[in-house]
Amino acid sequence: MALSFDTAPDSSAGVRYAIIASIGTACIHATMRWVDLEPFLIAFWRNMLCLVLVLPLVTLRGAWHIGPGALPWHALRGIANTAAMVFLIMGLDRLPFAEATALTFATPAFVLVGSAIFLREHASLARWLAAGLGLAGVLIIAPPGAGWLGSGGMLIVLSAALFAAAFIIGKTQTLFASDLSILFYLYLILTIFCTPLAASVWSWPDATAFAALGLIAILSILAHYAGIVALRRADASLVGLFDYLRLLWAAMIGLTIFGETPDLATMIGSTLIVSAALLPIALDRQKWMGRIG
Repeated sequence: MALSFDTAPDSSAGVRYAIIASIGTACIHATMRWVDLEPFLIAFWRNMLCLVLVLPLVTLRGAWHIGPGALPWHALRGIANTAAMVFLIMGLDRLPFAEATALTFATPAFVLVGSAIFLREHASLARWLAAGLGLAGVLIIAPPGAGWLGSGGMLIVLSAALFAAAFIIGKTQTLFASDLSILFYLYLILTIFCTPLAASVWSWPDATAFAALGLIAILSILAHYAGIVALRRADASLVGLFDYLRLLWAAMIGLTIFGETPDLATMIGSTLIVSAALLPIALDRQKWMGRIG
């Protein structure tokens, strides 16, 4: 018998969970600054620890049971995520960090286009304007340098496209898999794919690094769960726009924790990014609030 899950639209709840997911992701990246390990090792341990943490609940609820044809979608998302991570790491080695970070925010724009083509979502003019506004804000904060059109820049853009593909696949998964099942298979497949990458640069983390990895794993589970619920409740084209807020949270963390004072460009860009997230909520409000009532 086919599985059935509650996918009733509730864009208001979807927006709230999307904001939580963006905060969680920013906290993950901040925590990673304290981990002195190769990126492949960080990815491996994060996914392995996430898998260990969700496994008891998966066992209790039997969440490994999936509907017919679901496993290929789980595998496809794992492949897209792993490939995106590899291209991102390769690109980071070829570009200044600020430029590479700016280019990763091409993902919401790719999500918007992909959701219209593959999910047949109707993206309003407000969402298209918001995507452009958010991207403009990112480029003001960290404008790409002269070399970004080279191999490094293209690798980052390809990574952003693959992360968008994984995002769209995640929206599809909500139609036939439970939240816990999606989490379980995501971490299982990512752990499998990351194992040979980690083995190529293997070293054991010390106690401090392992504690930070544990915190990253907990934050990852919370952020991923919030992202899954957001996709279950709202259009991918709307949820994807809130990834722009990640840069705002990162700037706030940098100020309060790392003592990094934002310059004028950061403040202007952050204002545009916040406006990008608020624009579709303000202009599409009657449309998506109508779905709740």
